Amino acid sequence: MTEARTYGGWRRRRGLGLLGLGTTGTFVALGALTALVLAVSIDARAVLYTGPPAALAGALVLIRVSGVPVAHLVTRRIRWSYGKARSHTRYRAGVVVAHPRAFSASWRAGRHPASVS
Repeated sequence: MTEARTYGGWRRRRGLGLLGLGTTGTFVALGALTALVLAVSIDARAVLYTGPPAALAGALVLIRVSGVPVAHLVTRRIRWSYGKARSHTRYRAGVVVAHPRAFSASWRAGRHPASVS
């Protein structure tokens, strides 16, 4: 049996969760499963109401697109839309503004009003 290649002594970090999930994904999956089991133990007809949301939560956590869970993609899209709607995605710098004397010769030579004594 050969050892796993470490590529220079390091390995890619993996989450400690179930089925390759991270901590958050594991808690969501276990919470959905626990809610489903508790609801069914109280009333067998409750599976009609708790089953679809639990299946949806499980699908969002377990299905991956390009190695990223669908829940992360949806969350990222919602956060981007929220920020874009409030113009938080634009960069505005107060230092980089057009100044009328920014490129004048007297300003570069050090003869501006602040240095005149």
